[in-house]
Parts: sequence; structure tokens; C-alpha cells
Amino acid sequence: MAPPPLHCPRCGRPAEGFEGCRSCASEGIGVNTPPPLADLTSHHLAVYPGGPWGWPGTLPTTGPPVTLGEGNTPNIRLRRELPGTQPSVGAGELWLNRGSSAERNAAMAQSVAERGWYPLTSYSSPSPGGNPYANEGYKSVAYELARDFAGRAIGAVVVPTSRADLLAGIGRGFRELAAAGLVAQMPRLVAAEPARSAPFTAALRCADRADQELTRVTDRPSVAFSLGEERPCWQGLDALWRSHGTAVAVTDDAIMAECRRLAAEGLIMEPSSAVAVAVARGPAVAPGELVVAVGTATGLKGLVS
Repeated sequence: MAPPPLHCPRCGRPAEGFEGCRSCASEGIGVNTPPPLADLTSHHLAVYPGGPWGWPGTLPTTGPPVTLGEGNTPNIRLRRELPGTQPSVGAGELWLNRGSSAERNAAMAQSVAERGWYPLTSYSSPSPGGNPYANEGYKSVAYELARDFAGRAIGAVVVPTSRADLLAGIGRGFRELAAAGLVAQMPRLVAAEPARSAPFTAALRCADRADQELTRVTDRPSVAFSLGEERPCWQGLDALWRSHGTAVAVTDDAIMAECRRLAAEGLIMEPSSAVAVAVARGPAVAPGELVVAVGTATGLKGLVS
């Protein structure tokens, strides 16, 4: 069975492959090209088993799943003002131990073209984000949150953001839930970024959306080493626009302070995950509202020499 068609959500043109919209790329804007949203009208959250494969019909796949047991990650209520956090298992990326980002992208593009590799990460510039089919698995984070907090309105979901694959996937999941009447309202999405590389925060300072699309910053190394881009991927801007969300940048000092604070509560998180909790504790979240900070990686790997 052929996979569902891909279209650019910005210009509407049909697309093929995993390089994003080539027309928008010619304007300097990286736009991913997702498949159509799933119809959840016959689904019920109370019986949703969790994980990307809980509702197979919501994914653009056929055949039996290959899984490591993703899904049903616990929601952990944190002390000191933060109502909840949900670590999330995401799609994997293959990093080639080779030079600069441009060199890695070129090596990936060559491997896709000559060796038939199936890419899960982006190798184009400007980056549109990851594989649009693989990114659909991130919708299950929204499904699980809606199930686990049934009867309670989630005010905001704070997401560590680089190319916005996770942010946009969660947004798409909540859009599907809202369209089917399974949630009363969509939560605001908040992109959490390291201050040394924060294109979404910079973009949203611009009043005009056209200027936001063309924002460019200097990508500088930070303690949140798995985050960072020069430009905001359009899929992330779209998710923030649709949810009336925002983006917040956090300094390296604040990120490491949050890592220590979380460790004192028994949560060992990578700095790239702690950035979301640091944002969730700040003024971007209204007092008293339910906010979920998404953690994406353990800090244990940083302890291995």
C-alpha cells in the first residue's frame, strides 16, 4: 500500500521525498510536508492503550510495528509550583561521527541517494525538520496527555525545541483530538530553547509572520547540546500560531540550575530536557494553571565516562 500523499502546509504544493517543500526552501524557509491529519471520530480516549502504536490507523504505516515499548510514560508531579512533567520517547536519529553539520547533511543525502537509506532526520538546508511520516508518532504524546488528564484542562505544554518535530507532532495530535471532540480545547504550546540558540524566541519578537519565517540567528553551542538551529522550522511556527503559544529562551546557568534541582527530586535529566522544566517554572506559565513539561532524554548518559 502506498503511503499517504504529502503536501506543503504553507503553499499547498504536493511534495515527494524527505527534503521538505522545495518551493518554500527557495525562499529560505524550511517547511515540512506532513500527511493528512487522522480522523479520530470513532476513537475513545478511555480505552486508548497508549504509545505510537495504540491507534495504528493514525499512523501512515502498514504491517506489524517494530517497537521498543514506547508510550505510557508516567506523568510525575513535581514539587515547587510545577504541576506535572511527562518524559517522552521520540523517534531515533542517526548521527554520522563526521565534521560539521553541513558535512553530515551531505553524507546523509549521499547515503539516501546511493545506498537507499531511509532517513529519520533532516539533511536539507534550510532544515524542514525530520521525516514527515516518522514524525506522526509524536502525536501519541498528545493522545496520552489527553487521556491521563481527562476532565482537567491543560493550560500549556512546554517542549524542548530545535527543529520542532516533537512540538509540531504534539500540536497535530491535539488538533486531531479537538476536531473529533475528544478535548474541549487545545493547550498552548511553548517552545523551550537555550538562549545561545533560540530562533523561535527571536522570531516571535517580530510582529509580522513573514518576518518570523525569515528569522535567522547565530547557532552557538550550549549545555543543551542536542538543541539548536539557525532558523525556525516552519512547522514549529505553525504549531505556535495555531495554539496561541510562545517561545522562551533560557540561559545555560538557569538550565544547569534546573538540572541540579531536578536531581534533588530524583529526576536525572539531560540539560536539553531540563530546559523545558526551567521554562515551565517561569513567567510564561500562568499561576495555578496545569502545565506539562516534556522531558526527552535522561541525564544518565552524561555520567558515563
